[in-house]
Amino acid sequence: MSRIKIGLSLLALVLLWVGNMTYYQRHQLDEPLFMKHYYNIVTLGNQLNFELYYLVNQREDVGIYRLHLPDSEIDLYPTWEHDNNHSQYHKLKNARFEWDEVALESLKDDMQIREIEVEFTNGSRKLVDIGEILIRKTNEDPAYIHSQSSGSSSDNTGFSHYRQKEELKFIGLKHLPPQLDAKYLSFQVNGQHVEVASPSHNLDFKPYLEVKYAFHFPQDDPRAQNIYSSMSELEVQTPDGQIKEGLMFINYTPNWSTADIRAILRERRAK
Repeated sequence: MSRIKIGLSLLALVLLWVGNMTYYQRHQLDEPLFMKHYYNIVTLGNQLNFELYYLVNQREDVGIYRLHLPDSEIDLYPTWEHDNNHSQYHKLKNARFEWDEVALESLKDDMQIREIEVEFTNGSRKLVDIGEILIRKTNEDPAYIHSQSSGSSSDNTGFSHYRQKEELKFIGLKHLPPQLDAKYLSFQVNGQHVEVASPSHNLDFKPYLEVKYAFHFPQDDPRAQNIYSSMSELEVQTPDGQIKEGLMFINYTPNWSTADIRAILRERRAK
């Protein structure tokens, strides 16, 4: 092979390598990118926790060291953090934060969190818009009826099953995930569709009550890429007219595809 052909072959390889590197760099994040979280949660005795999801570059070894809640003295540290190899460019991470006794004592009233100061394991810090987390503070267990079983599935549905000896009347649900229109979340009580915004429902139950929920998002709706979770309160009426409550967990976590991640990145970079 002549020197010219060898030179042209090497040049082609260099140009291909440069092109691949340029394409790869175009997909890299300048900093970790956090998903939007919309939680409505409550303290249960001395327990309170939540999870955060975020994207980092595939080859980047970085995690969350600490969270600081602005305008408070509360610092939170992850109890665990998981990596999910999502694509050749990015990996999705989720970290769980459990409030310790000091943090719970610092929580004087109900709290709304929209921004969190994140300190990463590489020493960098960032003020992050995480969506909206509503925390309701209580020192008592508000449950009058207790769920016997509950669960959720990957088709964005879930249920809670309650068993009770006395005849109760279902009234409604409150403290649903924030920033979520009612048309995106539907409910059935013992197989019958109900509007939770209605003041009352003539649905007596004995000996059981089953509440099902389902999330519905139009195709390509950006809300479908958010995480929703709530510790909602189920309201019932006793035979003597008292309004009592029980706890119901509602959860939605997207199954992000590579296309979903690309759409999220396009949307964030366009802002």
